This record gives sequence, structure tokens and C-alpha cells, in this order.
Amino acid sequence: MQRWRRWIWLSLPMAVACWAGLAATSAAQSGGKTIAWRAEQQGTLRVRMIHRMRTEIQSDQKPSAMSMLTAMELHWRLAEADESGKIAIEQKIERLVLQSTEADGRTWKFDTASPDPPPPELRELADALRPLIGSRLTIVLDPRGQVQDVQRDAETDRLLADVPTAARWKNLLTRDGMQQMLRQALGPLPDQPVVSGDRWQQVRTLQTPLGQITLIDRFEYRGTVTEQGRELDRIDRTTSLQRDESDAGLFGEPAPPTSHQDSGKLYFDSDAGRLVRSRNHHRWQSEIVAGDHRLLVTSSGTLDTEIEPLEAP
Repeated sequence: MQRWRRWIWLSLPMAVACWAGLAATSAAQSGGKTIAWRAEQQGTLRVRMIHRMRTEIQSDQKPSAMSMLTAMELHWRLAEADESGKIAIEQKIERLVLQSTEADGRTWKFDTASPDPPPPELRELADALRPLIGSRLTIVLDPRGQVQDVQRDAETDRLLADVPTAARWKNLLTRDGMQQMLRQALGPLPDQPVVSGDRWQQVRTLQTPLGQITLIDRFEYRGTVTEQGRELDRIDRTTSLQRDESDAGLFGEPAPPTSHQDSGKLYFDSDAGRLVRSRNHHRWQSEIVAGDHRLLVTSSGTLDTEIEPLEAP
């Protein structure tokens, strides 16, 4: 079981990298709607993300299942925009919550906002996460939401350097890491005005515990919907997966997933110029050869994101 817990832990940065959203704005042009990032939204935004994941393992031995809940709260302040439309966003990590349920039903929880020490089973992970709390960085985006630069302050670098186990999390706070984070959560916005039914796509590559995979994200603009008196822009996403069979991954020689489903919906408030909420679903199943054992691993989960103005104290 330790091996599978380690797999879950190694997967966490990738899971965290699936969490994000940013403000967007829309304006009708030439018969279509142009959607682009802007920095006119004043004040600080609170970003809440909750990722729920369940992993089931079928083998010639006793089957098992584990689940994990990971929650994150970020504060974003839109700092400035230059003449080209690039936006600087100051980000601070406020809180992280982890909850793990083992196959035997035992549950452990770690909350960076709690004074209680983490359980022994999560101590290693807690030690890696603590330096992230309060860490600050500046993200520079172009109008389509592509990360152009990431700048960490000296204090954040010092804190991360003091904890060797935080190395894999430190990689998240880089240009490439933040690019993965934003692209996985939202994807590039369309590069031209769109009308309902218009589509665009992106291709990205990830290194995972199961080896290198290529993901093809397909987006469709679905027009507007009205919720609680607000008109929201809706974008749907579906993702297909291709695996590099020459990459053995963490466990030797896994076969390509026998099934893969990944989709999501995002809703923007054009008047407020920000994402209101999004929900993403994923489910994949893969056969893994581990020594003399053949395992069927099924992972499913949801990612919920909400963005709202941070109320004044």
C-alpha cells in the first residue's frame, strides 16, 4: 500500500496543476465575440479549488480503493497591464487541505490552517506543502492567457530551498509549471472572435507516474446562459489522450489506458470580467504490469473551481 500511496503523492502536483481559472472579458466584434484577458478588475480575487479523486485497483490479490480530497485557496491581485495587453497577476497561496482515505477505511486529514500536527501517514507530504503557504509570485500573461513569465520573490525561493521534499512542488512555481496549470484548467482562449458553435484546440504533453502522455483539448464556445440574473459565457472542453508506449513510467511497462473520459464546463461573467465557476470530470482506466502481477487501475474525479472578489475584512 505504501507504493500506491507514493503514487498518489507523486500525482498530487499534477492534480494541483489541474487547478486554475482567471478573469476574462468579452466584447462583440465583427459578428463574433472576442474573449481576452484584461486587468481592469480591481481588488483581490479569492480562488477556491477542490479536487476529489478515487483510485480503484483490481488485481489477482485483494482489490483495494483509495480516495483523496485536495483543496486550495489562492489570492490573486491583478497588478498591471502593459500596452501589448500582457497582464501581471500577483498570486499568494493561502491554504491547502489534504484528506486521504485508505482501502481499510482509515482517514487522515491535514489542513495548513489547523494548529493540529499532521498524522504520520501525511507528515512527509505536509513537510513539502508548508513552505508553499504564503508563497508569492508574479505571473505575466498575454491576452490569450498564455504564461509569458513567472517571478518568485527571494523569500519564497529561500523557503523552498530549505525543504528538499518540496522540490517537485517548487517546479510548479515556474514558467513551465504555471503554463501547465493554466492551460490544463482553461486552455488558450480563441485567437479570433467566436460565435456559438465555434471550436478550437490545443495539444500538450505531460510526464506522469504512468509515463509520458499527450493530451488533445478541444474547446467549443456555447454562447451565453443566464444564471441568477447574470449572463455568463459558456465554454465546453473535451480531452482525448495518447500515451507514449516507449515510456515505461513509474511501474515498469503499463499499457495504454483501456478507457479515458475527460470533459469540463467553464462559465464567465463578462460584466465582472472574471471566471465565476467551472467543473471538470475525468475517468481513466489502465492495465499495469508490476512484476508478476497485472493490475487494473481506475481513477475518477472532479475538479471544482470558484472565483469571487475577496471581501474586505
